Amino acid sequence: MKKRFFSLAFIAALLLVSANSQAQSLKDLFNKENVEKVVSAVTGKNTVDMTGTWSYTGAAIEFESDNLLMKAGGAVHPASHETVDHDEHFVYQEGRAVYKHAVTDMLTSSESVMARNGLSVDTIDYFIPHQANLRIIEAIADRIKLPEEKLLVNIQKYGNTSASSIPLCMAEFEHKFKKGDKLVLTAFGAGFTWGALYLVWGYDAK
Repeated sequence: MKKRFFSLAFIAALLLVSANSQAQSLKDLFNKENVEKVVSAVTGKNTVDMTGTWSYTGAAIEFESDNLLMKAGGAVHPASHETVDHDEHFVYQEGRAVYKHAVTDMLTSSESVMARNGLSVDTIDYFIPHQANLRIIEAIADRIKLPEEKLLVNIQKYGNTSASSIPLCMAEFEHKFKKGDKLVLTAFGAGFTWGALYLVWGYDAK
């Protein structure tokens, strides 16, 4: 079980890294050789079917970064008495801007990775979005006309668990997955940055 848990976390971590990296670095980070090496090292076996299709897409836009950030505490604005007094060490977001971009960007990146691999909502088995906001998830599913049984959601149990949301969701629904299942994962993060990943599941749940 421990090996399987780490394989789930690793898969989702790849996606979350893509949603928090500059777009130009993704090609180097997610090449097939690197992924296979890390999967083998972490799990002791090739739990993801690397002989099948493994595809990602991601992007970043720096000019929107003021809409989702922590205002102080980093190198640009180091911690000081003033920043603490102004409550600048908490995550800040412009709700409307974040909602708009999260829906649009996770939607378009998912559509892009499906189109690149000749997929559609009819041919994928499961769609696993970042569990940040139920309205965002439902808006994406509605726009792509995703059947309810293909959408995996557990935010109603745990809330927004940030970078662990996709690993938790995959672990909870792992019993549903069968070898050869086609999964699309998508995430949106601070920056703004976002990404989508298509993978073929590599084993039957026990």
